[in-house]
Amino acid sequence: MDRRAVCAAHVPELAAGSTSDCVAVRTKIGTSYSARGAAFQNDPKMSKWFETTLQIVQQSCEQDRWPDAVKRCILASSSSDQNTLASCNHAMPPALQQKLQDRMVAAMQHLQP
Repeated sequence: MDRRAVCAAHVPELAAGSTSDCVAVRTKIGTSYSARGAAFQNDPKMSKWFETTLQIVQQSCEQDRWPDAVKRCILASSSSDQNTLASCNHAMPPALQQKLQDRMVAAMQHLQP
């Protein structure tokens, strides 16, 4: 049996990609973009797009088990600075970025009229 798996079972912090912060990540991203203005709330189409985006982010975080470094970066970023939040992408492995992008594309195709 893998020693890391045994240790992770006894020490939750060692478990790779825990999902405990995914709701907080979704909230932080939502707050960050909402701080830019009321455009998302005033336009029903944009509001639906925005909510779908946040759902996909949370699903990806939970199901793809985002690395803790990515989640920490997002949670530590300033809610009013989009550049800081966007810079967290450097902590996400390219394969994981691609999975998130694929999820977004699939979801947005269903939103098209």
